[in-house]
Amino acid sequence: STVEQDAMSHGHHYDVSRLPRMKDPGRLNDLPPEVIWGVVGGPHVQCLIDLGSGPGVFALHFAGKLPQGVVYAADLAPEALAMVAQDSAAAGVTNVIPVRTGAVYVPLPDQTADVVIEINLHHHLADQLGSLREAHRLLKPGGTMAIIDWKREDTPSGPPQEMRCDVDKVHAQLEQTPFSGVQVHDVLPYAFFLTAKK
Repeated sequence: STVEQDAMSHGHHYDVSRLPRMKDPGRLNDLPPEVIWGVVGGPHVQCLIDLGSGPGVFALHFAGKLPQGVVYAADLAPEALAMVAQDSAAAGVTNVIPVRTGAVYVPLPDQTADVVIEINLHHHLADQLGSLREAHRLLKPGGTMAIIDWKREDTPSGPPQEMRCDVDKVHAQLEQTPFSGVQVHDVLPYAFFLTAKK
């Protein structure tokens, strides 16, 4: 299926008005890229896919950790990817590549990435299991899947609690897909952080 058909068939609603808020530097206080990289990063990582990258705030940070590698900023919205391209160029960053996705499908080859990461994306997904299977396809053997999303509790900001994912449900979803070795990392104040291996 084409990206456009995939996006339409899943009825995935994308609110582009959120994009400026996603660039708010304050987000990085609650989701520090250094802390996230401390869990998923390392010298073995040469390719990372940031699923639901939005304007690419995290993709740009991770790209700085991979001077010889590449970060794919993958998103449904052309408006988001235009921001990624603009901000990468302004920062002189040449190793972030915008990729337009469908609601599930990502137009990259099998076994592309050492790390696939979702940051505050999972609760938006219409087909969460399908997206996890697609992430599994994109990972190299031994690669890491990372899911960060809002804790289902009172937080200073974030979506209504009824929209959020329960961490135990996401844990179970990872175990329903071909991933193994699910781990919980209690390192972020308002978000849960799970990793699993291909």
